[in-house]
Amino acid sequence: MSQFAQRKEGRRSAVQYLYAWSINTPDHLGEDLALFFDGLEQPRDYYAFGEELIHGCIENVDVIDDRIRDLAQNWEFSRIAKMDLAILRVAIFEM
Repeated sequence: MSQFAQRKEGRRSAVQYLYAWSINTPDHLGEDLALFFDGLEQPRDYYAFGEELIHGCIENVDVIDDRIRDLAQNWEFSRIAKMDLAILRVAIFEM
């Protein structure tokens, strides 16, 4: 598989995980990530880029969410769909 496809799969896994994380934040991130990656098709190291995105988004969630609040004019942050929020978090972190 090409590097482009691998990065795409990494982004997809990051969005999936961050969606689940936003609904039910785990007590132990490391254990939860291990369970998540064990359920995917490829070995965990294949999704290294996705895991980097996950950690970056979670570590910077307050800064990222503040940026989303600033940009979401005439829209309450709490009304943003969890899936949309996961996508926005990954996109803003990558920028």
